[in-house]
Amino acid sequence: MKRYITAALLITLFVLAARAGADGVSPDGAAALLASGKADEAFRAYMALLREDPENYAVNLGLARAAVASNRPHHAIMAYDRLLAKYPNDGSLWRGMADAYTAAGDGERAEMCLARAENISGGTPGTGAMRRSAPRFRKTARLRAGVYFDSNANQWPESNETRAWNNMTIRLGNSDELDTAGLYLGGRLDAAYRLSESGTWYATGGIAASLRYGFDGGLREINRVYSQWYKIYGGLRHADGVNFFDLALSAEIFDYDFYDTVYSYGAEAVFLRAVTPRFHLITRAGMSNRRYARSMPQTGNYGYAGQYLRFIFGENGHEFTLGARYIDAAAGSDRHSYSGPEYSAFFNFKIGENLEISPGVIYAEERYDAPGMLWESHNRGDKRVSYNVGVTRRLSETASAEFMYQYMDVSSDSAFSSYDRHNASLGLVWTF
Repeated sequence: MKRYITAALLITLFVLAARAGADGVSPDGAAALLASGKADEAFRAYMALLREDPENYAVNLGLARAAVASNRPHHAIMAYDRLLAKYPNDGSLWRGMADAYTAAGDGERAEMCLARAENISGGTPGTGAMRRSAPRFRKTARLRAGVYFDSNANQWPESNETRAWNNMTIRLGNSDELDTAGLYLGGRLDAAYRLSESGTWYATGGIAASLRYGFDGGLREINRVYSQWYKIYGGLRHADGVNFFDLALSAEIFDYDFYDTVYSYGAEAVFLRAVTPRFHLITRAGMSNRRYARSMPQTGNYGYAGQYLRFIFGENGHEFTLGARYIDAAAGSDRHSYSGPEYSAFFNFKIGENLEISPGVIYAEERYDAPGMLWESHNRGDKRVSYNVGVTRRLSETASAEFMYQYMDVSSDSAFSSYDRHNASLGLVWTF
């Protein structure tokens, strides 16, 4: 009899130990840690419990909430992904997913999740409808500041001489590429207001600005020391959890040294279809009228239309976006009018909890409606390729460090139109 009692006690202790998880913490203990504000400890406890029981609803939900509270939004997204695969009609889970995407800085998908939550009843499984309306007004503000380097601020051609009529040599001045370091400051405010308490239509609006100041003295001679760009927009948005449509009217001003100014007015539209939570179809199109104060032949209408595919993969929610668009510029002069395709491919790798690396490439062909130079007999044709990489390191809940690098190479069959350029920047971004 004693042997049976001993065996029963051992089995009971084994079951209790298994339920306690790898670090001796039970689900109730992990919940208590989260409730007491110890988000990091709660996250580690829930991760240990997840390894023991990856299908447990309470563990996954607790992990998601602890991940958001401890600034690990991508872990939260994956936890909500697992829950929604089982309970796709749970509105509270969709609202939680929206909070996770908001913390990750993805407002577009946050809006889609909120819209999905508004179209279904909330509450945990088996508790009935417990609907809670999401805030009707949402905003996101970002501020950026840092330093930059530009290896060819004046876009100087690779060769400053060519041959024209009767083998005559034409040479540009004795200038050269102007490389400069500088400072940049930028910001953006985006806001959306849901037009009805439980509707899927929003009024949107926002402003953006970017300022740059170059140190090289040679920039003063070509009026390129200081640049500024401002944009204001307003429009309508529809988000129902599967479809996302955004239409906005905008006005922009770009200026060099309060001298060379470009004014632009136009409209942009975006349609996103979430075929599955991990595969999105995105269509973009835009049209603008630009007025060049110092170069009237460039004044005209500029437009584009493109299709993109976005794939989300891996436990951390890495992204791969592949796209193509067609660009058309109908300027006042044929020498500045062009059209052609552009192809792009971008990755976004989420490394660990706070690091993102985003490499990408863009290739474009631009076919002009006239020769680039008076002595040339063929219409100008350019090929442009740019290699990009961005690195973002989250420092706190609201601050991140960012590094951006781009190498652009433009090859042209028109004299003085080929050049290459390196751009790099390092700074901080604050999200409010």
